[in-house]
Order: sequence, then C-alpha cells, then structure tokens
Amino acid sequence: MYKVKVIDKSAIIAAVVLGFLIVSQVVRAEEYQFNSTGSPTVSDEKSKFMFKAKSPEEKEVNSTVSEQVFHSYVDYPRFQFEMDYGPSSIGLKQEYNNLPLNFSSTSYSGVSLKGRYLVSPDFNVEADYRHAEFKVASKDLGLYKVSESKTSIDAIMLRFNSCKILQSAMDSICYGVTTGIDSYPTLNFETSTQLAISKIKDMVIGLNLNYRKEIVPYIQFDSSAEYLYGLRLGQDTNLGVDNNSKLQASLGLNFLSQKSLNYFSVSSAYSYQEAKVHGSTGSFVDSWSTKASEVSVNVSYTWTFEGQR
Repeated sequence: MYKVKVIDKSAIIAAVVLGFLIVSQVVRAEEYQFNSTGSPTVSDEKSKFMFKAKSPEEKEVNSTVSEQVFHSYVDYPRFQFEMDYGPSSIGLKQEYNNLPLNFSSTSYSGVSLKGRYLVSPDFNVEADYRHAEFKVASKDLGLYKVSESKTSIDAIMLRFNSCKILQSAMDSICYGVTTGIDSYPTLNFETSTQLAISKIKDMVIGLNLNYRKEIVPYIQFDSSAEYLYGLRLGQDTNLGVDNNSKLQASLGLNFLSQKSLNYFSVSSAYSYQEAKVHGSTGSFVDSWSTKASEVSVNVSYTWTFEGQR
C-alpha cells in the first residue's frame, strides 16, 4: 500500500512567486549595469540590491610647452598683388652756400605696385615699385632763378621678411631687410644761375618692421617703419651722392573680407630724407645739402591667390 502525499497548492503558488521575484531582480541588475556609465552607486529601494557601474578610463591631454601657439600652413604658398594710389606732398629744404633754396610740390600721380610671395606664415618676399611726378613753378630767388620744370620719381625695392604669428592668425610682427634703388627730387643747376627740379638716384640697403593686429572682427590695424641707408651708387645723371639716409613710417587699417582673402586698405605715410649731393654749377663742381619731408594718403587693394605645393 503506497501513500500519496498531496502538496498544498498554496505552497506551489508561493514557490512560483518567489522564483519570479528572483528572476526579475537578476534582469533588473543587468539593466542597471548596461545603462550606467558613471561611478555613483545605483540601488533599488524595493529589493535593497545595490549595484556599481565600472568607471570609464580617465584620459587627459597635456598642454603645449610654454603655451605655444600653433598656426596652420593650409593653402600655402600664397601670392599677393597690391595696387596703391597715394597723392603726396613734398617739402624740400635745400641749402647752397648758406643760401636756402626751399620749395614744395604736390604729386597726384603717385602709384605703387607690389608683388608678394608668402612661402609660409613665417616668411615672405616682396617686390615694390613706386612712381610719382613732381613739378615746380618758376620762382625768382634773387641771385638764382628757378625755371618751371618737372621730374618723375621711380623707386624699386626688394624686401625679405621673417614673421612671427602672435595670439591669432590676424596678429603678426614681421621684420626684414630691404634693398633696391630709391630716388627723390632736388633742385639742380642748369646754368650757374638757373635752377630746375631734377632727381637723385641711389642704391640703398635697410631694415623694415611691420606690425598687424585685428582690433575688431575683420578690421586690422597695420603699421610699418623702414630705415634706408644710401650706398652712393646708381646715379645716372651729372648729380652725385655724398651721403643719403631715409626714414619712413605708415599707419593704416585693413578691411578684411568674410568671403575671400582679398582686402581693402587705407593709410597715411610720412618719410624724412637727408642727403648731400654734388653737381656742376657752371664751370665747376660744387655740393649742397637737401632735406626732404613727404606726406601721403594712400588707398590700396590686395588680391590673394592660393598656390599649390
């Protein structure tokens, strides 16, 4: 005779419910582990289970040495072509045997053409050609007379510049050497008593400095200074140069474009030149000193062309 033990239904139901609760807690734990990304502890108030997600690996980027500023060399080399128009006024103090031979003249034909090859943001080469015409009216100076006359002034400069980018690509300081042929007006003797405007040419070498800074978006402050020393070479008339030096500076604004690398500029410039020249005064050669001050107002436009490496 076998006895059959009857299991209470309530016990079976209790076992099933307990199993379901255990399985649901395991599934919930997997959800917490998958969705958590940080280090805070995650807990379930109902079951009192506690879980902690794995912290992500910490990474850091070291800063540049001495806060070095990096700049891009994208789209280099570049070529720039600049066209400049600048009316100018020149005042010349000339002295011959303690007799002042002063005059002033205004030129409305001053033009300048510049070609610039930017190898990189750090180095560029510039060729500069300037042309202007000056004239004087007839004038009686007592012992001497100045006849109505005019002359053209041409200067060709070649500059080699090294640049340093400052806090942004729009801020830079450049310095370099200049060489070329400069010219400026002077009064020359046609006869022993008659004078006319002429010009002096001289080969020069010098130093230049340029500073640019963006003062507001797309407007850049531009300043430059240059000193030229005459080598007493290159004169092609009967005038000769004993010594010659020139200092010039300019201040201006560059109006940059949002759509291209071209820009428009306005500036004012001042130059001061001292020289001692000699020439024929009648039947003999004599010398005299000249001091020239020139002021100009300039407008220019610069085209930029991107090169291919």
